[in-house]
Amino acid sequence: MKKLLMLSLLFITIPALASMDGHHDHHAVPEMEAAPEMMELMEAIENPPMEKMHNFDVHSDDFTVHHFAPDPATERYMHIHHTMHDAMDINFSGDPDLDFLAGMIPHHQGAVDMAMVQLRYGRNGNVRGFANKVIRDQKREIKLMKDLINTIAYERGENILRDPIATRKSKMVNHMMHQNMMIDYTGESDVDFMVGMIPHHQGALDMARVVLEHGKDRRVKQLAQQILSAQVGEIYGMKLWLRRAGVR
Repeated sequence: MKKLLMLSLLFITIPALASMDGHHDHHAVPEMEAAPEMMELMEAIENPPMEKMHNFDVHSDDFTVHHFAPDPATERYMHIHHTMHDAMDINFSGDPDLDFLAGMIPHHQGAVDMAMVQLRYGRNGNVRGFANKVIRDQKREIKLMKDLINTIAYERGENILRDPIATRKSKMVNHMMHQNMMIDYTGESDVDFMVGMIPHHQGALDMARVVLEHGKDRRVKQLAQQILSAQVGEIYGMKLWLRRAGVR
């Protein structure tokens, strides 16, 4: 079960932060004091206009970016994407609840790893604040999902669910997300983090919809609904940020 996005600043100039050394690859940078633009981004994420949220699916090809020679940040993003995709190639059990959790753990870990790259190489304080939020939220959910897997596997024992339709949908969702995350990197760590995170989040929405339709465990469905509600808002906020930053 285990085989399982400087950029020109938004509206004001924010001083570039010094690069972190390699010893900090795996430690979140302390959150900066929220600037008005960051507060606007978080407001958009947490309170998206609901009239724009109906069937709100955003993919990376909504934005035009350009090819360039790979740099360290890009190489790390690409490595993370491949690692996450490989880890999400799980041995499906057929149980929608367990398979959702088993696939979502490496999916969330991919987001944490992408955010760490942004914190090391990114320059925009607003994006750094969002990256810290991603790390905090998704680490918490990873722990919850690991606990749920152990609990549900113990409770069901040999009587796990068998739903081939859910398995087929989950495999299709994974394939679509992996394809959509094959973005054209710009070399701007902030842009690439946001552009790559949009299809990543879209994948989470699609995975959540599958388990909400086919899953049986109340705790898993509650988590899926929380992920769905939160990440719809985050997609809206990232799209708004990119458009205001001039990424078309």
